[in-house]
Amino acid sequence: MELKDLLEKNDVDFCIIGNSPKELGQGNGEKIDSHKLILRFNDFSTSPDFYKDYGRRTSVWIRGSNDKNIYTMEEKKKHIKNFDLTVMRAKRAWSDKFRAYMKENKLPLFIFPINYEIELSKKLKFSPSTGLLTLYYIRKNFGKIDRSRVYGFSFCKENRSKNADGGQVHYYNKGNLINPFTNKEEKIKKTFLVSRHLWHREEEFFKKELIL
Repeated sequence: MELKDLLEKNDVDFCIIGNSPKELGQGNGEKIDSHKLILRFNDFSTSPDFYKDYGRRTSVWIRGSNDKNIYTMEEKKKHIKNFDLTVMRAKRAWSDKFRAYMKENKLPLFIFPINYEIELSKKLKFSPSTGLLTLYYIRKNFGKIDRSRVYGFSFCKENRSKNADGGQVHYYNKGNLINPFTNKEEKIKKTFLVSRHLWHREEEFFKKELIL
């Protein structure tokens, strides 16, 4: 099943949850959980610590990071059978083992068609984040997105004064995110320190082209 088919099946009643800390203290958890479909990314957390602000339900897990950079992979595998769909980007080298795992366990997997990523990359003139790619996919299939359906997208505003294009802190990073390869705690997920995304330009595109 394609993501657009799942959205249509659920009356396009969805919300999309980024991993920035901007929702902390906002108390939007119940609003988030009221939607039929809830889309989350990469190492998202639905720990009880975050229910009040980020909700507890997950319908669609969207993966952009490669297998080695999903710190909570084993935890996600415990819950993945309960998701309606898992979505990935088209870069095969990043995720061959995971794709094989999904096929072996007969779990629903959708790969973003590469044409969306190519088209968006040309518009931006750089490779988009998975969050922006997801929003673009929905925009192309269903029109501009109501801003009230989008949570947790800050485009690294928390750290732009330090690093304009990276260093994002996630809401779940409180010194207890364990890098599975070093077995050490990380307050900032290291992949974002070498981010190739231009966050300020993504924000401009988001406001101008994607949301109502």
